[in-house]
Amino acid sequence: MLTAEQQDSVRTCTRVMQIIWAALLAGLGLFVALLLTVLAPTPLAEGRTPIVTYAALGAGVVAFVAGNVVTRIMATAQQHALVTRAESPAGERDGADVAMLLGGYQVRFIVACALLEGAGYFNGAAYLIEGQWSSLAMIAALAAGMLLLLPTPGRMRGWLERKLATLQQERQWTRP
Repeated sequence: MLTAEQQDSVRTCTRVMQIIWAALLAGLGLFVALLLTVLAPTPLAEGRTPIVTYAALGAGVVAFVAGNVVTRIMATAQQHALVTRAESPAGERDGADVAMLLGGYQVRFIVACALLEGAGYFNGAAYLIEGQWSSLAMIAALAAGMLLLLPTPGRMRGWLERKLATLQQERQWTRP
């Protein structure tokens, strides 16, 4: 169970991440709205291969994979750093652990969302250049991926409780 101070930290961090999430998603949504209403895609000449579209679709797939792989590598590195850092009084360590865990989660969240958003913009540019609907479908998939990353206070509290418990267990096993 988290203390009142830890829950306040979770609420604050969650609110910041929700604002970032909404801004990133709104930017991509506005770009798609412009693509569909104001900007007219250039139709691809008959018999030409949609190279930019293929590259953008590939970037979308890479963004999904990289968003998971990179953030897991970052989480593992942070966990190792927290387990092996110098000993301090329990109260100070708990507060520092919460701050470091939430800060690390926030960074990983931004990285994952930015990868998806960047690939979404690339697919939007590919649609504008070549007019292939598959690029719009990839944008929808990338936006759905971003929607699934929505940080909620309940999700954050549960995650933090699990991470603190795991951290405590790992410290017990690694300290003499």
